[in-house]
Amino acid sequence: MHSGVTQILLDDIDRYYAGVDGAAFTSDGRYVLLTHSEAATVSVIDTKLLGQRLRRVPAADLPNRLDTARQIVVHRLPTQSNPTDVVVAPDGRSAYIVNRLDDSLTVLDIPRFQIRSRIDLGGPKEISVLRRGEQLFHDAKFCFQGQFACATCHPDDHIDGVAWNLETPQLGRDRVANRTLRGIAETAPYKWNGHNPDLETQCGPRIAKFLFHSEGFNAKQLADLVSFIKSIPLSPNRHLAPDGQLTPAQERGRNIFFQKSCDTCHTPATHYTAKVSSDVGTASNYDTSGLLDIPQLDRIYEKPPYLHNGEARSLEEIWTLYNPADKHGVTSDMSKEQLNDLVEFLKTL
Repeated sequence: MHSGVTQILLDDIDRYYAGVDGAAFTSDGRYVLLTHSEAATVSVIDTKLLGQRLRRVPAADLPNRLDTARQIVVHRLPTQSNPTDVVVAPDGRSAYIVNRLDDSLTVLDIPRFQIRSRIDLGGPKEISVLRRGEQLFHDAKFCFQGQFACATCHPDDHIDGVAWNLETPQLGRDRVANRTLRGIAETAPYKWNGHNPDLETQCGPRIAKFLFHSEGFNAKQLADLVSFIKSIPLSPNRHLAPDGQLTPAQERGRNIFFQKSCDTCHTPATHYTAKVSSDVGTASNYDTSGLLDIPQLDRIYEKPPYLHNGEARSLEEIWTLYNPADKHGVTSDMSKEQLNDLVEFLKTL
């Protein structure tokens, strides 16, 4: 029996539905309910129509067919902020949609496919600045046609593991890897070329012009969003002992880090970044400039792929595959064991 994965688009031609998180079948299997966490919407898919679509259109063509949604989606229903899950009641007549950033449930009448009510789960009566910022972070309505939200590229306040080229007129040039938002508050400047001096610039005019293709956030919304992003903490380090004591391998790696003068660019006192741009000769033929922002190394083990264009899939590849001329530190004289020790230390940061 052959099995595989077929990708289909759930967006309309002139409207997107970002962030599919929750899914549930109705009790008779005829419909699928899908929550779009960044579009505050639940879509109802007719499985019979879906099956017909899969039989009629070759699987290889479906990822590029923008007409699929209107063939299979029979309802689009509004929810509250950030619907992340949906469950169908045992009697099959109701569904309950979890609105994570509204502290509520949306009750869906399944036979009629209408919103029946909203159940308040007792959230705060007054919405804080950070809560408003988090809601904005997960809301795609600020993007042209609702294409994506901040959370689309930064799921879990982190990264999607994808390299993009979004701001250059030539497709394929200046590809840059996504960067995490965890612990980002004190690591300015921002963007791989270091052109944005603060998060207000990064998340305001830049996003509105180059990414959202819209007016973006107003001044108050931008202030709330930036406050939320600055509050995003680093995750606990699973490679470091609770008392901070290094293992022998980590200690050897630490000695190598300082002996090799890695701390010149990755300064410990400032999140292991010198907070400036530098050209160390790692630009490719597709980069307009070699002057790149020095990335912070906090929780570096969480952030693959590596290097500005994401070509290194692991920490080891930075030096084994992409440092043949010793431009990114002198490593050609290091043994495999020494490189392993260096990596073990980096994982403790």
